[in-house]
Amino acid sequence: MAIAQKMIGLPRLARHTYRVFRLAVHEFRVDDGFNLSAGLAFFTILCATPLILIVISVLGHVIGQSEALFQQISAWVESTIPSVGPDFLAFLRGLVDKKVTSGWIGIAFLFFVASFLFTNMEHILDKVLKSGKKRNFWHSRALSIGLIFFSALLFFVPAQVNLLTGLLPQEYGLGPALEWFRGNLAYFFAHVVAFFLLLRVVPNRDMHTKELLAGAVLFGALTLLARLMFRWYMGWALERYNFVYGSMTILVVIVLWIYYWSLIFVFCAEVVSALQQLYPREAPSE
Repeated sequence: MAIAQKMIGLPRLARHTYRVFRLAVHEFRVDDGFNLSAGLAFFTILCATPLILIVISVLGHVIGQSEALFQQISAWVESTIPSVGPDFLAFLRGLVDKKVTSGWIGIAFLFFVASFLFTNMEHILDKVLKSGKKRNFWHSRALSIGLIFFSALLFFVPAQVNLLTGLLPQEYGLGPALEWFRGNLAYFFAHVVAFFLLLRVVPNRDMHTKELLAGAVLFGALTLLARLMFRWYMGWALERYNFVYGSMTILVVIVLWIYYWSLIFVFCAEVVSALQQLYPREAPSE
């Protein structure tokens, strides 16, 4: 009986899913989602180096293991980009080796520069989610700085787990448990948590937990799928890119990936907006 009821409910679920995605695609076009994604990609590229420097500086001052930091950060980059050139790895090595020279004043400046990314993200989400009154400048800047610190560390969870594994004695037997925080599973959950928190905190309006969770899971799944497809495509087409762009290939590949990621982010935000428009509630769920 229960199975029959579930089978009957499938067409209804399909209809609801179709309505949500149809409205999301429509709103994506109305809001000029491609240009919003291009703007987000631009600020992501602009702030990528400060974000990486923040994580390197904070972890470097706290942990102080240059070689471990370099290995984990390079592994994190190579997990998305199929072929990273030696010049780019040398650039990362230089960033890691200079972490001690930046100091806390330098870190504060990096936070300020990187906050432009989250300010732009706030503008995008306010538009997509139809937010009303905007925050004042200082409130928005303080929120951006807090989100920078949390999001940057969140996306380096696998690296931090590897560092923790190396610091803990082997007899603790935590290796199998920590393996859950590595690989595709960690990549998926990092994006789910980041998307959920960004849409919970950044827009200046009340958001419903169920819709946020649905959008976050969709974002994590689409990002993971896009990463796998992107790696497969670049593994096949990288020689052509090398022929056209030469030494600039790695930069072009990074720009392409960031733009694809931005498209997924904006579209999933439109899905959350569509859910809240089609199924409004009087008060946000706790």
